[in-house]
Amino acid sequence: MLSLIPYLRSKFNFDLSTLDYHRYIKNWVIGARRFMLKLDDNTIPEAKRKFHFLFWLDFSVKILFYMSVGYLTYRTYMQPKK
Repeated sequence: MLSLIPYLRSKFNFDLSTLDYHRYIKNWVIGARRFMLKLDDNTIPEAKRKFHFLFWLDFSVKILFYMSVGYLTYRTYMQPKK
């Protein structure tokens, strides 16, 4: 593995083992909302509610779809013939 020479290592101080990933991602998302999407920070609670609603809607539709596929598969291939 390639490594920096000690002089450059001390100069740049680039150590990923000390990075707090949770804080990094949170700051990245807030920065993307604020500077790239030009959204106000006051819209965060509304966006969270919308996200949770869409998450559960997506989950429910997937469950309904797979239950329908399972039922049709059972009815077509597993049910005894009369």
